[in-house]
Amino acid sequence: MGPIPSEPKYYLNKEQVNGLEVLRKFGWRIVCVRRPTVFDTTTILLNKHTNKLGVLGSDGILRISNNLKIRENSKKRDVTKINRTRPLQFRKTHK
Repeated sequence: MGPIPSEPKYYLNKEQVNGLEVLRKFGWRIVCVRRPTVFDTTTILLNKHTNKLGVLGSDGILRISNNLKIRENSKKRDVTKINRTRPLQFRKTHK
């Protein structure tokens, strides 16, 4: 399973789908849907203008975080050039 499911809306609730529609107009896109279970998912978004990462909350509100890091299984690359077919992971770093 890749970082973005073929139908991400199956993993999002109504508020998240509505929030994502608005956020896409401002340059946000899904880079990862972490899904340990079908009912417990975390959706990570990236802004193409600022390269900031955020978590789309269950209430449909984006929470921008400086503690998120995206990593690959191979070499480190710029997050703006992520190939969607390669598996990505994210982890929360602690201060």
